[in-house]
Amino acid sequence: MEKKIKLIEKDYALLKELDLNAREKITTIARHIGISKELALYRIRRLEELGVIKGYKPVINHYYIGRNSFHVYLSLSRKDLEYRINIQEELMNLKGVKRVLHAYGKWDFIITFHSKNMKEFKESYEEMFNKYDKYITDKWISFITKTIILPKRRFYPMLAEKIPKKLEFGLTDLRYELREEETRILRELVNNSRQTLIELSQKTGMSTPTVKRILENLEKSGVIIGYYADYNPEVFDLDHYKLLIRVDEFEALKPLQQYLELQPEVIQIQLPLGSRDMEIEVYVDSLDELEKFIGGMTTHTTHIRGIDIIPIMSETRVFLD
Repeated sequence: MEKKIKLIEKDYALLKELDLNAREKITTIARHIGISKELALYRIRRLEELGVIKGYKPVINHYYIGRNSFHVYLSLSRKDLEYRINIQEELMNLKGVKRVLHAYGKWDFIITFHSKNMKEFKESYEEMFNKYDKYITDKWISFITKTIILPKRRFYPMLAEKIPKKLEFGLTDLRYELREEETRILRELVNNSRQTLIELSQKTGMSTPTVKRILENLEKSGVIIGYYADYNPEVFDLDHYKLLIRVDEFEALKPLQQYLELQPEVIQIQLPLGSRDMEIEVYVDSLDELEKFIGGMTTHTTHIRGIDIIPIMSETRVFLD
């Protein structure tokens, strides 16, 4: 299939720069790829208008601000698309829901909850189950202990580095209590992480020096661990899959993780507690590429004893309560 939008080499270079740091100054981005600031701004706005870039988001260490992560997998008896789309919208309104993946195959939805504790998660889970129990035919829960976010190298394959920058966070005993003014700034960054300090000042009603001080503190303290651009995979004819991996010994996880971090198809690695040992997300351009990726993984290690393949149709996110 041909790409729907024609991109040039400088566009791919911009996608890489924004993926690695969506808040990077435009002058720095322009210098890195060897074009003028004005041309960089023009090309970025064009990518936004064409729907290649869907937005700019912060990576927030939710563990550090007192939120644990749970994945709920649901299989429904009703398979009609209109009903499933309505369900996806309704699920986003449940307390603690941060992400809903609309899948097909064994599982219909994968729902990410961020909850302060087991009691809060149980309440949200029971609310969901009571609402849809007559349609739920199967369910499974995993508790996520660690997340690794990798650059989306399949969106700029000719520029991808062999050893990518990664953002890693997980369970911790440390806690950071967000203040009201910090939450206001985070909300604006979730809406658009490329907003300038002046724009953030106008939106939050705080002075520019105050916004600068608070933002620097959120970054230095580790509440915000990075910024990324959100890209539209349909433009690149890429398919999204989630793979659930089981291994026969715990010691195999670390070398498998290190191997996966180097694979350009992989955008996220998560370590759960549950019947699966690792959850990963990948972008590939075909089933052949997916088979080749899985073949490479199983060749690298003999300890994989099972892989569940889940095709993802769509994704919805909420970043803050």
